[in-house]
Amino acid sequence: MPAPIIEVENLQKSYRDVRSVAGISFHVSYGEFFGLLGPNGAGKTTTIGMLTGLITPTAGKIIIDGQDLKVQPDLCKSKIGLIPQDFAFYPSLTAKDNLTFFGRIYGLRGKHLRDRIDGVLNIVLLSNYIKQPVATFSNGMKRRLNIAIGLLN
Repeated sequence: MPAPIIEVENLQKSYRDVRSVAGISFHVSYGEFFGLLGPNGAGKTTTIGMLTGLITPTAGKIIIDGQDLKVQPDLCKSKIGLIPQDFAFYPSLTAKDNLTFFGRIYGLRGKHLRDRIDGVLNIVLLSNYIKQPVATFSNGMKRRLNIAIGLLN
């Protein structure tokens, strides 16, 4: 069996006297869907923030595709696509322009970027709307664009 794509060991986060995440451990295998469920204040968003490198853990270890997030943060972050709860794009830009912008932030360029844009637009069924301003999209189309952005890198 191959090594997990995500390994989390005793992950903790404290803010002064408040313990937001108290020693969570889990692993996610290739091709597996994984979710965090719990009541408000349970530490779900903080855990995702730590997994994506946006929040520094107080303790514990995060391994992404065999690499320690603390040791190789840029390499690990390049393997992560985050789809936020709220819309995260520029409404005045087209779908293509948004994807080009985010692709360049991820370090994608040239033909590889164009191929990735075409691929993710096909996945989310937005290829016919590539030149349309995102402000004109339905909420469902906007959600799909957010997914495309998360899948781009």
